[in-house]
Amino acid sequence: MKRMRVLTISNPNSVHTKKWIEGLKEKGLDVLLIYVDKWFQVSKRKPGNLGVKTIILKDPTITQIITELPKPHQFSNVIKDLKGATLLHQKLPILGRQVKEISEKNEVDIIHGHGMAAAGLLAWASNFHPYSVSVWGSDLYLAPKKYPYVRSLIQKSFEGADFIQVHSELAAERVRELAQVQPDKLMISTWGVDTEYFTPRKSNPEVFTKFRIPTKRYLLSFRSLEKLYQIDKIIQAFGRIYHDFPDTSLLISNEGKEKPKCIELAKELGIKDRVIFPGFIEYDSDDRPAMIASAYCVVQCPMSDGVSISALESLASGQPIISSDAGENRIIIKDGKNGFLVNPPYEKNLADAIRELLSNPDLRTQMAHAARESAVKYYNQSKFFEEYITRAKMSRN
Repeated sequence: MKRMRVLTISNPNSVHTKKWIEGLKEKGLDVLLIYVDKWFQVSKRKPGNLGVKTIILKDPTITQIITELPKPHQFSNVIKDLKGATLLHQKLPILGRQVKEISEKNEVDIIHGHGMAAAGLLAWASNFHPYSVSVWGSDLYLAPKKYPYVRSLIQKSFEGADFIQVHSELAAERVRELAQVQPDKLMISTWGVDTEYFTPRKSNPEVFTKFRIPTKRYLLSFRSLEKLYQIDKIIQAFGRIYHDFPDTSLLISNEGKEKPKCIELAKELGIKDRVIFPGFIEYDSDDRPAMIASAYCVVQCPMSDGVSISALESLASGQPIISSDAGENRIIIKDGKNGFLVNPPYEKNLADAIRELLSNPDLRTQMAHAARESAVKYYNQSKFFEEYITRAKMSRN
């Protein structure tokens, strides 16, 4: 019997892509990966071996686009599009045909666009059915505002999809604001975390030694050092309370454009010896679950957010999360139960929440149990992929 075959359009560097492919393969599906070389910033980190057939499409050149246009409109349309930042409209039909040809040649059963800002648009442009799309954070909440010319394309992609996977009712409502979609098109389900790999465990002394943590406990931040995630607010909050907790450090484990500024900020605040920057920890590294489980709690402060993988890993590891009340964080973090949600001014309110948790180990223990319980109950990865495959088979039929 032929195994179901899924063509996934996604960024090969993204952890979401890796986990998506692994989840489908574990359920016995064949997976192909396709992406456009210049659409995804693959040069920053070399894509790892994802263990599937990978096809790279070349971003169409101006010459190709002019050739595709009706002759009376060739030059003027391209110039107009360049000025209006809508060259994307001209590229999609070219790339869409390539995606469809590849899908038919490889006997694909369904196309999945992983994220709306690029992948979902390509799935729609392929004119291949069935296709599904997943939406995340910035592609749903930020891209339509930042790039108005993309909004109409996102609307068409939503309306053309056979089904749309979103993480929460909050995200589903945003989809309904952007497009007219029938309720049965929405698969409201968070694809979760491996709750057997990420589990509560005793603090590991090797973590403290390997990453040169100078204190007996630490706060952990796992988000990218980009403006969107406001790591500077976390550092400033720690600067407000570190004098009162000499046994506590702050571990900021990721990379990003803001890293030099964050290092400099720690120096300016006089806390550089207590703020550690160990870099990005790979998602399949054993250091990752050990680092999360050994922390006292997890702190994050995104401006906008979907359902973060690192947040789900933290909950599964029994870690309370202190977070900005932004995006879909309120879906997974229940204020006062498995963490705290704070509003501006973030420097003060994050500091107050951190202080409360550090001062009350019993409260931290209660929240840790609630965090683990919520992950096991609501964010089981295996169940999610079973649900997705069921929906994909229904769409084929």
